Parts: sequence; C-alpha cells; structure tokens
Amino acid sequence: MGVDSYQALDINSLIPKLSREHTALVEINTTSVGSSFFILLPNTEFSAKESKRNIITLFINDLTTDSLNKILWNHDNKEESWLGIYPMYKKERRSWLKNQELVLKKIGDLVWPKLDSLLQYHKISKLVFVPNGKLFLFPLHATPFSPIDGEILTQIYPLQRYSICYSPSAHVYEQLIQKHSQKTRICNALFIGDPDDNLGAHFSNENWFSKKLSKHNIQLKTLRYKDITIKNILENVGQSNLIHYHGHGYFNWFKPEESGLQMYSPGKPKILLSVNQIQKDANLSQANLVVLSACETGMTDILKDAFEDQYIGLPASFLRSGAKAVIGSLWQVPNTETSLLFSRFYLELFNEKENFSPAEALRRAQLWLMRAKPEAVEEAEYKYLGLEEGTKKLNLTHSQSPYSHPENWAGFYIVGDGFSKLK
Repeated sequence: MGVDSYQALDINSLIPKLSREHTALVEINTTSVGSSFFILLPNTEFSAKESKRNIITLFINDLTTDSLNKILWNHDNKEESWLGIYPMYKKERRSWLKNQELVLKKIGDLVWPKLDSLLQYHKISKLVFVPNGKLFLFPLHATPFSPIDGEILTQIYPLQRYSICYSPSAHVYEQLIQKHSQKTRICNALFIGDPDDNLGAHFSNENWFSKKLSKHNIQLKTLRYKDITIKNILENVGQSNLIHYHGHGYFNWFKPEESGLQMYSPGKPKILLSVNQIQKDANLSQANLVVLSACETGMTDILKDAFEDQYIGLPASFLRSGAKAVIGSLWQVPNTETSLLFSRFYLELFNEKENFSPAEALRRAQLWLMRAKPEAVEEAEYKYLGLEEGTKKLNLTHSQSPYSHPENWAGFYIVGDGFSKLK
C-alpha cells in the first residue's frame, strides 16, 4: 500500500521525470570529515548513455557530524543549539525568537552558499531535498545565507529562489512519482478541525473554503470536535484525495512511534491517532495531499543513530500508508499565524489563473506571510478567519511586516511528491 524504502534507485527512470519539471534532487550525506552533496540534475535531452553527466558531487568540508551535532546540542552553551533552545518556546519566548534565527543562520551558512552557486549556474528553480536524519529537523528552505554570486549583498532565504520539497530518500521519491503519475485529481476533501473546541479561528472561513472547493467540483466532508475519533478518521480517509487536519500534534522524542494527532479526548490522557496506528490501519491510497496543520507534525526520530534511514514520524507514516505528499511542522507553531498561512496556501493551490503545485503553493503562502503588511494581514483575518470588521485578533502595529520572523511561517514543509499539480 505504501512505498518501499529499499528498492534500488533507477536513475535512468528518474532523470526524465525531474527534467519535465526542471527539478534537481539533492541528497546530503554527512560524515566526520565533511558532507557529500549528491546532486541529480535534469536534462531535457536525456539518454541513458549520458546519465553520468547529470550527476554532480559537491563536498562541504565544514558540514561534519561534529559541527552538526554541536548545532543540535551544545553542552557549553545551550542557547547556541537547536535542542537547547527548543524548550524555550513558551517559557523564554524572547530567547527562542532570537536564538532560533541564529541557529538557522548557522545551518544556512554551511549548507547553501556553494550549493546555491551551482544550482544558479544550472538554472534550477525546484529542489527535492534528501537530508540525512539530523538535518531533517531543520527547515532548510528557511535557513538564511549570503549568496556568493555577488548580485545580492544581503542574506536571503532559500525559498526566495527555490520551490522545495523533501523526501526520506531518493528511492522513496522515485517510487512516489512512479506510483502516483496518473493520480492527481482531487474529488473528495476531508477537513478534521479542532478536537477540543478551543482553537478559535480555523485555518479558513468555512463558507469561503466550501465555495472555493465547490468551484472545482470538490466534495467537502467535515469532522469537528466530538466527531474527531480514530474510528471516524480511519473510515473516511480512504475515500479522500485531500485531507486537512487542524488541531494538536505531539512528538514523542523517546518513543517516536507513539507520536500522533490528538482526537476528541473528554478525559486524560489525550487520545492520539499514533504513527503506529496510521501505518497499521490507515488506507491512504487515494490521498494526493495530507496537510497536518498542528504542532510538531513534521518531526522525525534523530536519537536512534543506527536507524536514521527509518525516519519514524507522522510524515513517513502517512507516506507508507499510501499518501502522495504530506505537509507537517517542525516546532510548536502559533495558531493564528498558521491559520493565515494555510488560508493563503489554499488560495494559491486553487488559484483561478495559475495551476500551482502544493510545493509552490506553500512557498508562495510562506513568502506572503513573511512579507505581509499589517493592513494585508487584517484583511486576510476578516476574509479567511471569519472575524468581524473592527475585531482585532493581534496587535499588528509593531512592525511593517509583523509575521516576518521564521517562527511564524518557516516551520511547515512538504514531504513526498510535492511538485505534481493536483487539478
């Protein structure tokens, strides 16, 4: 039903598919002496005999297992490491915001300058990223860097130049685009929203969203509050091409297979649809896109080094159960900002003039939220979140672009075949 991580990669089959979208695949393998970037380039005039010309290896000396581990956890100064600042989200919010940017910049300076120069030379605009296990914790699309081409003097985010999706391996990506080459139409959508009835504004004004789907002849089914049970979800996902979960996600660092999505939970402990149960019982063979609009839904296991290629987490469990692409988050995301992000995402995905892929729609939504002025945000709140005129959701007067910080938009990324268009 799902994908097989261990099937041999067929480069001769994969390159023509990359070429149709002018996409490069970048696989990163980090060792004690540096990182090898295995880069598979498209070729519009590809032939099997020329496949070696499409493969480039880039070596980055400074990106070692030791330097990456120090960015993940610095025993001497926790505020300079990702796992050190991660618990600060609620109790030490200012430190989280400040140090999050600093850590992302460290990653960007290591990963991007030489890679970007090579990709610009080959005129690449779309990337399939295959990071190693630990790099999967970082939003590589939002790790700022300074280009070495000299044309831009300030730092930029990679998503300002590239539309990016991720994959656990090149093998998985190859299988996904082969298996789902014909299955891109959305006819049925399932919205699962607010299991404990306390999230307030949803990802989109329901009337607006329903009308948007109706224009594209998409049938929408909604599960809310007490209807959000494991039984109801498993019964409905099998017929759904688009699945959107808006609620709470939990990542278990020590037992990642027990991570999951919160269901209606009248008592304690909270009831979760777990990674294990998704892989065991969910049939997602019709799912072109699964959107997990909740906290920590894109995180993967990094503690079991011997099994780094297993990628235990919600995205991998949905892919293994048959889904084509999954959008998840890498930290505890803010509610209102996330709602605005996905309202804009669906506006881009179901654009009347352009047929954007999910990866490009997410990129455009993130850039919009990053750059949006206060008046644009307020207008979006009224239109998409259903707020009444004169209602202020947040104080937006403190900045020209109030949601420019990466915390608000960078946490979400797409795994799987994010470049196939859904219409």
